[in-house]
Amino acid sequence: MFNYDKIVILDIEGNSVKANNELKITQFSAIIIEKGQQREVNYFNRNVNLIPPIVQKITHLTISKLKQEGMTERRMVKQIYQDIHDADIIYAYGYDFDKKIISLMFEKYHYPNQLNWRDVQEIVKERLNPKYLKLSKVAQSLGFNEFDFHNSLIDCHAILYILDYLNATQGVLT
Repeated sequence: MFNYDKIVILDIEGNSVKANNELKITQFSAIIIEKGQQREVNYFNRNVNLIPPIVQKITHLTISKLKQEGMTERRMVKQIYQDIHDADIIYAYGYDFDKKIISLMFEKYHYPNQLNWRDVQEIVKERLNPKYLKLSKVAQSLGFNEFDFHNSLIDCHAILYILDYLNATQGVLT
């Protein structure tokens, strides 16, 4: 489907778009396709101490869930780096937030940040010219049947679904 050896499709949930000093990844998920094999990763950050109520409502993530299921931020960022640093391409949807937070976390823990990103939202805009650009609207309009968006793993599956659709209807993606 893709002309790459290692593809990463990722999505991040964060504690707040507006929190600059306390901006943290709450959930990181990725679908990694390498040499024809597909695997999923789904990490939670237990070092988050603030999730505004509106963000909790959207993501269904709570401090107690993160403390219970999460790993330390340092370990999570190390794992993210190991998962994505050698990707030929990283696909994300509306990737500004994802790129920003990954860059901040890599900088904080002194990891190099030479990643090749592609914004699936821009591909959708160019190829499909949809009425709405929201990930859930685009994916559902193409037949994706999940409804638990803002769970970053579900969002990764929606992105992969869109990429598969575009590949099947319009040819190989670059």
